[in-house]
Amino acid sequence: MAETHREGRLGFEDTLNFTNTLCVAYTLCSAILRGWIRRGIYGIDDLVIAAATFSTLGFFAANYVALEHSAGKPWQYIEVSHDVASFNRVGLYDSKCNQAMDFH
Repeated sequence: MAETHREGRLGFEDTLNFTNTLCVAYTLCSAILRGWIRRGIYGIDDLVIAAATFSTLGFFAANYVALEHSAGKPWQYIEVSHDVASFNRVGLYDSKCNQAMDFH
């Protein structure tokens, strides 16, 4: 069986995109289901879980941005540009937000 090659979709881009989309769908379904089950009896734990969910959605958004800026491509196809500095700031901001949400 001959291997087909699609130009512009090298490496693991499709896999990363599928995995990220699947995780977003699972996160949103879980949040909606929890909200529906606990309707009318919300507490402080729901506020903490909502904050963690929004932080997680920020992480997924950063993953989509990373996919647009060559994440998942083989190393020789990654272009270094002025966007790398701004991309590093986005990653640093997201990691700091996730650390702030860690209460351990």
